[in-house]
Amino acid sequence: MNKEDKKLRIMELKAKATQLKQYCINGKDLYAKPTGAKIENAGSVINSPYEEYVPVISADESIMLFTYRGIESTGGLQNEFLQPDRYGKYYEDIFQSVRIDGEWKKPMPVKNTNTNSHDGAIAISPDGFYLFVYRDNGDDHGDIYMSNSLSGEWTMPQKLNGQVNSYSWEGSCSMTADGKQLYFSSERGGGFGGKDIYRATLQPDSTWGNVVNLGDSINTPLDDDAPFIHPDGVTLFYSSQGKNSMGGYDIFQSKLNWKDSTFSKPVNLGYPINTTDDDIYYVLSANGDRGYYASGKA
Repeated sequence: MNKEDKKLRIMELKAKATQLKQYCINGKDLYAKPTGAKIENAGSVINSPYEEYVPVISADESIMLFTYRGIESTGGLQNEFLQPDRYGKYYEDIFQSVRIDGEWKKPMPVKNTNTNSHDGAIAISPDGFYLFVYRDNGDDHGDIYMSNSLSGEWTMPQKLNGQVNSYSWEGSCSMTADGKQLYFSSERGGGFGGKDIYRATLQPDSTWGNVVNLGDSINTPLDDDAPFIHPDGVTLFYSSQGKNSMGGYDIFQSKLNWKDSTFSKPVNLGYPINTTDDDIYYVLSANGDRGYYASGKA
């Protein structure tokens, strides 16, 4: 390592130490003022010793789709070339559970959506007919795809047309209730750093265009990801490693001002929803009573 590289490395370590110190300060403040939120694990039917994350729920909360990574993944243990390898890793698949009489039933892999590579459920349209999927084709970045259930079962996902996908990573999204706008996260250049949240508008030719960055009221120099626009069209939830996070990703809420399309100062949802671990992929039921999210907490 040459002198310039050492200097750069020292600067990076100092910046990380400063951020960790700020997380501690934020954590002390938020832990001292817990909210009235009641946190419940979704249970052993949904969760397993493996990984489950990115919960996606239908408007009536009768269906949950989520991303699974474990022993039931398509292809089993694989190496980076997607070949069977007992020392390899499991890749992401999309699973679905239905709730009957208030209880979630055994999740099953979703037909037509899973491959040997990474396939993740990231959003469902408010009408429940369109499923947005993250797919990694092994080209060093991932894109957003869409499947529909108009025929009664989910179709093979197709890459979104228009300007949402780029040569960079795009991996989370949420559609407005009227189906005309899509909020999504991207690592494309020209942002504020890391992953930023953008908004695209449905064009007359059914492609997605007019992509705009939501600005520094939402985005930070760190990663900002997993947007969820509530059916009210005004309330935006997302996760950020910046702002006043208490460690890793915290979940924030902001309100859209219809007059100038700007967003209010984001508010941390507080403890016990947020913790010093990653808290991300938050979605809220249509009536606002229940939120679902993934967390690294114990």
